[in-house]
Amino acid sequence: MALLLPWLARHFPSSNTLPAATRINRCCPHEDRPPCGRHVQPGKGEAIKGIVFDCDGVLVDSERLLVVIDQYVFAQLGWEASIEEITRRFVGKTEAQCEIEIQSVLGPLPGDWREPYTDLYERALREDLTAVPGVEAALREIALPKAVASNSPRATILRSLSTTALTPYFHGRLVGADDDDRGKPCPDSYLRAAELIGLPPSECLAVEDSPTGVVAARAAGMRVLGFGGGLSTPQTLLAAGADVFHSMSDLPALVESYLDQ
Repeated sequence: MALLLPWLARHFPSSNTLPAATRINRCCPHEDRPPCGRHVQPGKGEAIKGIVFDCDGVLVDSERLLVVIDQYVFAQLGWEASIEEITRRFVGKTEAQCEIEIQSVLGPLPGDWREPYTDLYERALREDLTAVPGVEAALREIALPKAVASNSPRATILRSLSTTALTPYFHGRLVGADDDDRGKPCPDSYLRAAELIGLPPSECLAVEDSPTGVVAARAAGMRVLGFGGGLSTPQTLLAAGADVFHSMSDLPALVESYLDQ
């Protein structure tokens, strides 16, 4: 948090009403779709031919910005949440799931409660967003078709990839909250991403940074690499079913090791 306090001070030097990233879309029952959270054992004998990336925290380093702003906003609303609690409750979740969490602590809020804070989030993403260190080099080196599966709105994904110059690596193969009415931990976004690549999920590798995302990819039948260099702890990623790595510079070699499994 200390690294981002100067950012807050720079943009809002004396504000008592800081401007909130909205995160809203409930995981709802659909009997004709794979159930949320149930692990499907990936096909061990099938070679990996495609790779699907989460966006926030895997491709773009947005979560480190947003959790600090979340902490400030929640404090303005009367909730003194730690960064660890915010990470546990919100990272990897849909907007609707996050809204439920917020109101479980603060109680019912007015429908426009986010409006005073919107500019703070938007300025952070516009002015300070960077790619996760090492990820662009990894994308260049990995010679597999790629897609994105995220709980963020599609417009946010497009803006984030454009800001960080990562758009060309995905050829429009993006799945966001607009395309998936259940959201992770349900597997739908990963199933759709595999369709966009043109492969069965068992031939795709997923790269995630949250337990929620790991569960979603596993439920889709994918093998999962968990990026332990973000906000979620390596232990939580392991417990969710991922093989954990800590630096994007290691990703190409790890992907290579999966190609003939």
